[in-house]
Amino acid sequence: MSSLPNLSRMSPQELIALKAQISQIETDRSKAQADLRSFLEDTQAKLARAMEAAGVSLPPTSVSQVTAKPANGNGHRKPVRKSKGRRLPVKYRDPANPRHIWTGRGKTPDWITASGKDKSAFRISA
Repeated sequence: MSSLPNLSRMSPQELIALKAQISQIETDRSKAQADLRSFLEDTQAKLARAMEAAGVSLPPTSVSQVTAKPANGNGHRKPVRKSKGRRLPVKYRDPANPRHIWTGRGKTPDWITASGKDKSAFRISA
């Protein structure tokens, strides 16, 4: 992909030409999307006729269901975790150095493994 032009250094004529290029790209994209939708609808109809002739049935679907974005709208099908970015409560603390804390998730800290004790010895009483 080429680098983006520096708009502040472009002349008004260059900006107008760039705007025309962008409009043309948007028009081409809209036409391509309409052509794809038409192709999918035609293919779906042909498939439905062939399945009906063969005596096979499936639940009805529409092209919009096939081409729609996932529910979360960002293009990912995996749901976003609600806990992401939140701080978890501390469950373990090093009595020798109270700044050493651990939530109990992830790799066991070196200060627990080096002590040779069970992690329950460092559990904070709630």
